[in-house]
Amino acid sequence: MVIGNKPSYLISDSSFTGGLVFDYRRNNVVLCQVVHNHFLSNPNGSNFGELTTGKIRYISHLDSFDVITTLTDQQRDDMDKAKLSAGKLRTVSNLTEELDGDPTAPRSHERGSMIARLVPQKRVDDAIRAIGKVSAHAPDVTLDVYGEGDERPELTGLIDRLGVTDSVRLRGHSPGAKRNFHTSAFSLLTSRYEGQGLVLLESMSAGCIPISYAVDYGPADIIDDGINGFVVPAGDVDALSKTILRFLSMPEDEVQAMRRAAIARAADFFEAPIVQRWGEVLAERSFEPIVRLEQLHPILNEATADDENIDIVVALEGLDGYVPEDIYISWKSRTGNFYGRVAAEYHGSVIRAAIPISRLSTIPAGYVDFSVDLVDGRSFNRARIKSENSDISNITELMSLYATKHGNLSCRILAPQEASAQLTSTSSP
Repeated sequence: MVIGNKPSYLISDSSFTGGLVFDYRRNNVVLCQVVHNHFLSNPNGSNFGELTTGKIRYISHLDSFDVITTLTDQQRDDMDKAKLSAGKLRTVSNLTEELDGDPTAPRSHERGSMIARLVPQKRVDDAIRAIGKVSAHAPDVTLDVYGEGDERPELTGLIDRLGVTDSVRLRGHSPGAKRNFHTSAFSLLTSRYEGQGLVLLESMSAGCIPISYAVDYGPADIIDDGINGFVVPAGDVDALSKTILRFLSMPEDEVQAMRRAAIARAADFFEAPIVQRWGEVLAERSFEPIVRLEQLHPILNEATADDENIDIVVALEGLDGYVPEDIYISWKSRTGNFYGRVAAEYHGSVIRAAIPISRLSTIPAGYVDFSVDLVDGRSFNRARIKSENSDISNITELMSLYATKHGNLSCRILAPQEASAQLTSTSSP
């Protein structure tokens, strides 16, 4: 009703919406998905780990989109390494408000600000402990924390136990809290992970020097350490406190130079350059016709699972002269949010791929289903691999490939005790 046949750009700006529109494919619509936060349920784990619950539906179909944008280069690189998209990822950062910071305005070096929800992800307790260590050498240091959350009682107790009630103040939710960056000398970010860390840019735009943990994602993409802010090892409270002390000891002319550099860096994320970047990314996309392979049938020739790899050979039927640019073997667990794929070699109408067992080793006991993904430009076609048990060889105790009752290739990952029992039975005389 809204778009009709008009050439249009449809941008999905939430994970929920992405899970609804990934298969909305029209020749006249360029479809884009924005990734706002970490794609992994464990941000500190491998790039091949479990996906977040809210993102699994669209991330397992990323090539259904014409373009996918991440907020940082680092997240784009990590998602590329995981083969989640065939070259459709681009970086388009969030924009930040121009706060007109004055690098020469008088500010107390000892005054710090932090804007963060009082929840485990933000790790505000680390900031409190760091200020506690700093106050032993700089008793006038202060940190005002703006935000509310379930951890307030625990954090209040920590402040009392450390004896820093005069140094750390929990200000609660405060509309327009970012205005305090104009009068604060430094800000802290101690999160476990971020999508980008917009608060860093707000701090820098106001001329307030950010001191941040090096977490996924954002700080390393935004801050040039020692030039326009500081980045310290994630979770290292001692390093955080030493960096605060380093900043407090800096001469005023060096601090003003750093403020100027911070304001200049924040300008890269103001409205005009980000809108221009959106234009560049969308202009890369064409309105070429989308190819739908309604008769695509991947048929298993052979599959062998050993302790190193699952080697798969598949014949493709129903291509009708279509030659894909990229081919993958993909898999998805039936429980949990595990999804992955590996590139396949293509010779004639036969594809070959080797899936390292290590890629499946983090998946808990249960079932995994395999498909073939064909990608070419705007076109994305996926089909389950047809198979028979006679084409399958299992020479590992870790998992078992099999043909489902519907004749599709799947795998049962064994629980440790099952694998041990199977190993015992196969090794018995």
